[in-house]
Amino acid sequence: MATYKVNFTVQGKDIRRVTKGMYTVLQGAEEFGVESHSSLRIEKQERNISRAARLADARALIEEGQSEIEALREEMTEWHDNLPEGLQDSDRGSALQEAADNLEEAHDSLEEVTGTLDNVEFPGMFG
Repeated sequence: MATYKVNFTVQGKDIRRVTKGMYTVLQGAEEFGVESHSSLRIEKQERNISRAARLADARALIEEGQSEIEALREEMTEWHDNLPEGLQDSDRGSALQEAADNLEEAHDSLEEVTGTLDNVEFPGMFG
């Protein structure tokens, strides 16, 4: 089956609202073979002025990366689990398990980063 990339432009107040709206659209897109929100990529066309908006954009990118890392971890775990029992302890099985473990660690590290971002408050311009 062929894969197609669809691009379109939408206007929104901030990337979080646009992302939320796009996920709503994707809920009805299963008939087109869209199986996961990791298929969704939103790119801002012009730079936001406020620091808070820029931070929100950065957070959205981190969360997108986190989602992709989780999908990769699941793939590695499934691959390992589907190996015949005798091969799960082989070099390939060990490599798959190590990849899954490293991806889980990366995912958890990004979770910590987004938690830290929750504590960021920018001071106002005039006191």
